[in-house]
Amino acid sequence: MLCGRSSLCLTLFLTFMLLCPSSSAAVGPLPDLVGPWLAESGDAIPFRTASEDLGVWHNRIYTRSAPPGRIEAILMEGPGPGTLLVPQGAVSADDLPLGFGARYQTLDIEGHRAVLERQDILGTALAIELGKDRTLTLESAGASQEELTEFATQVILLFEGR
Repeated sequence: MLCGRSSLCLTLFLTFMLLCPSSSAAVGPLPDLVGPWLAESGDAIPFRTASEDLGVWHNRIYTRSAPPGRIEAILMEGPGPGTLLVPQGAVSADDLPLGFGARYQTLDIEGHRAVLERQDILGTALAIELGKDRTLTLESAGASQEELTEFATQVILLFEGR
């Protein structure tokens, strides 16, 4: 009799696991498709302490086939990560002589302040302030500034329903 109950419990557990979405399927507000870029994978990881919920880290990898490319999109939401602080006015600088030669500049994308970082070896990163406690970061070793800016524009327009 004990063997029958164990089999039933195991069957119910496996059925439950198959019917429930995995954490990688629950990717939150990042879209499945952005122009020619298709989401390949994604994660949503909550920021929690024992006493409070501090937000969520959403991460999706986007690829395109022609020309081949890859963009990692990271959306941080909540009071834990906080709001991205972008300097006012135009900034264009590098991190030499102490850094590795990264070049930084501030941009405005669809009314949102952003910081673009270009590094010869690692590629390009674009961080956009999307409002209180919400930041979108796009990273790519091969995409150009224009491609990241266009990607960001499309995501912002989707978020804002325009």
